[in-house]
Amino acid sequence: MVSKFDDLSNEVILCIFEYLSPAEKFCTFFNCNDRLHQLMKKWTNYSRKSLKADVDRYSTLHSWYKHLTFDEFGTLCYILPRKGEQPRYSFDPRIRDSNGIHWHFLGSISHLTDKPIQKIVQRFPFRLNPLFYNSGNNTSSYLMVVRKNYKEYFETTYPVEYKQCLTNNGLFDYKNDIISKLLRQDYERQYKDIQQAADCVWNGLKELNDLNILNIN
Repeated sequence: MVSKFDDLSNEVILCIFEYLSPAEKFCTFFNCNDRLHQLMKKWTNYSRKSLKADVDRYSTLHSWYKHLTFDEFGTLCYILPRKGEQPRYSFDPRIRDSNGIHWHFLGSISHLTDKPIQKIVQRFPFRLNPLFYNSGNNTSSYLMVVRKNYKEYFETTYPVEYKQCLTNNGLFDYKNDIISKLLRQDYERQYKDIQQAADCVWNGLKELNDLNILNIN
């Protein structure tokens, strides 16, 4: 006796889901039938490992520390899942995966024509400053850029640690061990903000029953 896929219990179907990527689930089960569609929408979550990879890849390709600002505690950003990796530039995209679901970073959402999507993304902004750079903390170019501005940022954001970095002459000691700890701490804080925004955006989009993430423009 051969049973149809739709005859399987919810528990068995969820076990099958474990072997599929988010993109494969949307591609296979979106609007398949009401039951499978609802199971897919409810139980499909993004991969945090993939989010980390998208953050590292895009921040490196764009040398974020050169484009972000310390003004107002950082540059306002938004995040949105889409099909395919975010291109570096139109003339030099450097895309390795054009089919999976990846996170795209936006400086503006005015170009989003789907108003429900725009409304969700707009609710969860975050700010990034030049200290958010996954692999550049030890490069001379990185240090030359951020040192011009992070002294004032540290004084405002980490006043206790800032005072501990002052020499007897009142000068800021850039080689103090506390600095490296603050650099890492600030990176982790900003990454946590990204992760929280991704969680909220993803959960908000899941509530749009007719939305296939693979079709977001």
